[in-house]
Order: sequence, then structure tokens, then C-alpha cells
Amino acid sequence: MLNGYVMSKNRKVVRIEDGLATWTDPKLAPLYFRYKKDIEGWFDSRLIDENRTNSRLLKKVLRLKQNDSVKAALFCHAATITDTYWFQQDDEDLDYSDVRFSHNFFDQLALRGDPNAFSLSPEPTPELTNTGSYEKCWRLEDGDWWMYKSGTHDELFSELFIGKYAEKLQFPVAEYVYYNERFIRTRDFTDNAVLCFEEITPVVDGDDNYEVCFKAIGELSEEYFGDKAILQKQYLQILYVDSVCYNMDRHSGNFGFLRDPDNGQIVSMAPNYDNNTALVARGFPNPNRHKDGIIQFLKEFVENNKEAHMLCQQLDIHPLDENEINDILKELPIKYQNEKDLVGFIYEGQEVVAELICPEEEQHHFFQEPDLTERIDIDPADRTAPGHRRDPAEEYDKLSREPELNARNIKPTEPSFE
Repeated sequence: MLNGYVMSKNRKVVRIEDGLATWTDPKLAPLYFRYKKDIEGWFDSRLIDENRTNSRLLKKVLRLKQNDSVKAALFCHAATITDTYWFQQDDEDLDYSDVRFSHNFFDQLALRGDPNAFSLSPEPTPELTNTGSYEKCWRLEDGDWWMYKSGTHDELFSELFIGKYAEKLQFPVAEYVYYNERFIRTRDFTDNAVLCFEEITPVVDGDDNYEVCFKAIGELSEEYFGDKAILQKQYLQILYVDSVCYNMDRHSGNFGFLRDPDNGQIVSMAPNYDNNTALVARGFPNPNRHKDGIIQFLKEFVENNKEAHMLCQQLDIHPLDENEINDILKELPIKYQNEKDLVGFIYEGQEVVAELICPEEEQHHFFQEPDLTERIDIDPADRTAPGHRRDPAEEYDKLSREPELNARNIKPTEPSFE
């Protein structure tokens, strides 16, 4: 059985004996260990999806058994790009710098099954802890980690459109950039683990029910901020975009929290990401938004939860008019075959969501013009200055008020993924 420590950088935060947690640092330990004790479950939550074709190829190249999650985790010390946690066995004497990723030689194998990777020598790679069901990879470009993800034309289009839509609403959203007809890429929103991303999965035991998540998020918000509404409002922003943009696949593995690794404080909900199965990715949904099944989920939730209903009415949302929706379509590098109907679909979705949240005479409380005077001017160049360290307490404000600052146009370096 395993004996050792879950580490955060160079701090011991969880003691593991015979595979189980016997002690945890309540402030700095991963949220997982608040609810569960087994180290193997934590490993499983961090490892690559074994059902991905390229996952099987990756493990073969690395000489790892296909169904042995423990050995796969130990091979890379369970380290990831998006947090500072890792695992050290009792017979090891390692530093965080020894396990933190500084390169990735298996990116093309993970993304597109590159046969030349079979000539490489096995070594730890961030692909072993790159979760999700789509073929993807991490690449380090100009000091930033970028995740490349495969998809069909309509999947890429949906991801790009929703990213721009949330940006226009001034909601926190991951940055997505079109690469070519097969791939999209997104910058690591933790900024190489300046903040740690943690899925909500262990908090709600994998239950993505709106009511369950809203309650659990409120409890954490009360604990960390003294106010349930702070994180709950951020969660409702995600649900708003999901409802308007018909996201069928919001689950506990694709939203969560950003935490400061130095004090364990939850800074905010993570920005909205992973929308490649929403909107038109699986075909054009029923255009009658009053019969929309995704909006119905939101309707049932706010009708049965007065607190959520009240907080929805307090959201500062400026719905886009048809011209603004058209402007998003013009900005995208790829096109959709029926953009006129898509504009109507989004516009009507906004109207239906407004109707279910607020009576007509009260909708001015829900649809408010954004206060641009509160926006903060920040020099994007400061983000990459030598030794620069962003203040985590300001992170959510930057994400929500300055999404355009993350829109740098960085050209991918060779090798390409053509």
C-alpha cells in the first residue's frame, strides 16, 4: 500500500498511510480530502481518460499498464499543469521543481496519435494528467501553457462563439483561439498554477444538479467570504450562458474553483470553459426556446429556489441585441451555415430566460447596462514581466472585467499539428 504525502509545492498537506489519508492540512489540502480519504480516488480524478484512443497509445509508449492508475500517477507524481499538488512517497526526497513540468515531448502523440512518438524515451509528461474525453494536449509557448483540443467544425465554432458571447457579457471565460479546421487552443487560465483549479466533483460527489451545486457553492462561499452569494452569483453566470447557448454537457468535471496555493483561499469560481458540445455542436436545437429543455432546467431550479431566483434578479446582465450577436459572428474565423437562425436562437433565448427570472415590469433589474466606469485599465505586458506574480485577490476582478486582456495573438511554434 502507498505511504507518503500529498504535497502543495514543497509543503506537506495530506499524510497517506496504507493508501488512506490520516492527516490533512485543513487550509491547504485539496478539496477532495475534505470528503474522501483514499489516494487512489484522488489519482483517478487527475488522470487522463483511459477511453481516449491516444491515451492508450501514450501509456504504451511510457511502458505503463492500461488499467493501472496508481503506476500512471506515480510515474508523473500526479502533478498537473493547473495546480500545485503532487505526490511524494516516503522513500523519495524531491523538490517541487523536480516534478513541475517545463516541457512536453508527447504533445503530438496525445493530440493526434503521432507515430514518431514511439521513438521517444519514456519520461513524465503532463498528458498523463490531462483530463477529459476529447483528444487534447498541452504545449508551452512563449512561457504560457496552451491546451490544444480536437473537434469537428461545429464543435470548434460553438466553443469559439460561446467564448466571445460570455466575453461580451463581461463574464469570466477561458480564452479560446482557432488554430485550424481540426483544432482549437485555450490558454491555461491558472497561469501555470499561480492559482489552483479544483473541480467541484468531490464537493458534490459528482452530482451536477443545479440545486445541489448551488447549495454546496453557497456553503463554501460562506466559509471563505462570509457571504454565500459571492460564489453563487458566479455560478449563476455560468448557468445563464449554458441556458442561452444550449449547453447540454455542464457536469461536475468542467467547472469548479480557483484557489490561492499559498493560503488555500478560494478566490473565485473558475472561468466558464468547455463548451464544445453546446449550441450547434450536435446539430441545430429546436428553435422554439419556450420549449427548450436546457432552459427548462433553469426554470425548474429558480422556481423551486427563492434564493437563487433573487440572486438571478441581481445579476448585472446586458443582453446582446441582434447587431451585437452578428458582430460576434463577424469576428469568428470560421462560419456557420445558418447564421441568421442562430442570431434569432440566441436572442430569443435571452428573452425567455429573462421572462422566467423576472416579470416584465421588473426586467430592468435583470437587464442592466454595464458600468464601464468601473473597468480597470491594465497593461497586458505586465502579465509576462520577469518575476511578475498576480495578486490572487484581484484575479476574479481581472477575469470578469478585462477579458480582452487575454486576447493576445501568439503564433504557435513548430512543430505544427497539420
